[in-house]
Amino acid sequence: MVLQDQEYEMYCVEEFVADVKILQHASSSKIKKGFEATVFIDNIRQNVQIVEMNVEVSTGESAEVKFKFLQNPDVIYKGAVLFFRNGRTKGWGTVKDFVKLPAKVESEVVMATVPSIICEL
Repeated sequence: MVLQDQEYEMYCVEEFVADVKILQHASSSKIKKGFEATVFIDNIRQNVQIVEMNVEVSTGESAEVKFKFLQNPDVIYKGAVLFFRNGRTKGWGTVKDFVKLPAKVESEVVMATVPSIICEL
């Protein structure tokens, strides 16, 4: 559960888009769609999977990537700094955009007066 002011731009999401840069990639192959890693965003630590990306990348390269949380939807905001890793592969970036939860889930969200409850997991 998250308590926040109604004017604060923070949402419960399953998928989000981020600009990322690969700091280290141990393999000679490129990172591509389907790659899984553990992402760290503020106090969130959760496994994610790459569902879309504009270009396959390796060490030192950047890309726009769409991640999907594998366990639960979580609360993030635009501009949040993220770090991800899988074994020796490491990268960082910032959240650029996100895909809000479907309408059926949003209708189950309980809204209070001030502050409002945005996401209940």
